[in-house]
Amino acid sequence: MSLARVHAVLAAGVEHPRLLEYWRDAPDDLRALGIEPDTLDLDALGKFAGLSVKLRHNPLRALLPLSFRLMSVAALEIAVFSAYAAQRSRRGLGYAATMPERAHDLLDFIGEWHDPYDRIQSLLWDAMRYEYALAQLGPWFVDAAAEDAASGRVAEESAPKHCASKQRALKHRASKQRASKQRASKHRDAPSLRGARVLLELQSDPNALARVLHASTPDLAQIDQDSVCLCVWRAPEINSVAVLALDEFGLALLAEIDGARTPQALARRLGGGRGATAAVREALRALAEIGVAEIGVAEIRAAEIGIADIGVVTACA
Repeated sequence: MSLARVHAVLAAGVEHPRLLEYWRDAPDDLRALGIEPDTLDLDALGKFAGLSVKLRHNPLRALLPLSFRLMSVAALEIAVFSAYAAQRSRRGLGYAATMPERAHDLLDFIGEWHDPYDRIQSLLWDAMRYEYALAQLGPWFVDAAAEDAASGRVAEESAPKHCASKQRALKHRASKQRASKQRASKHRDAPSLRGARVLLELQSDPNALARVLHASTPDLAQIDQDSVCLCVWRAPEINSVAVLALDEFGLALLAEIDGARTPQALARRLGGGRGATAAVREALRALAEIGVAEIGVAEIRAAEIGIADIGVVTACA
């Protein structure tokens, strides 16, 4: 057996993890390379490939601290990144050059890979979506309005099927909202959104996860799994991000506000009748007082329907 040949096979397996799967299914091809299959630990090579990919993603730790801490506490890091390395290799994909795009790709993978019935994997999916939203509207934020004004670009009417990054998706949505508001200027009672926002429906509370993970002896069993609705929001006039805790009604309402639909139309969209219109108006007033929404000129009664809590996150500059 040639030592140089062995080194070449090992390097190829780490660089292209799909080969490890191929050799596992076709051991005779390893023999054709001069290596007996039982002398090569393919599982260990797969873990080494995962370690290599994990190191490439270490710069993300600062912006996804809960996600990486959870993977470490649950001893998931090597399993996650080994599976990620294998997936990228199977699909013939490399790794993005920028950290925002690299985080986006990793988030997409976790979405495909995680088992929703696995408690730890579900916690990881929630944590990563939450932290990605904070980064998306914080240090990675792209002001779509400013960029459009500077370049003179006009937004297209329909979104691309797959955005290259979440920032481009944000820019596209902001452009659509501006175009919708212009088309709907005749609807003087139509509410519109201020700033940028990401809506999340999670199965765990990120604050509870943070408390447990920073304990001296983390016990993940202490984290309750209940539906948590959040709006991560960046106001247009400040460089920080707020996190609004909503009920299901508030989350659904924020998802439907487009600058064109009146409170009556929003109530119909949410499946209600006249009573729903009153609830929508009251919730809109509460959102306007916070600053998330701008309401029309019609008189709208103040209420706190649909808004459960608000907390400010100052991790964004």
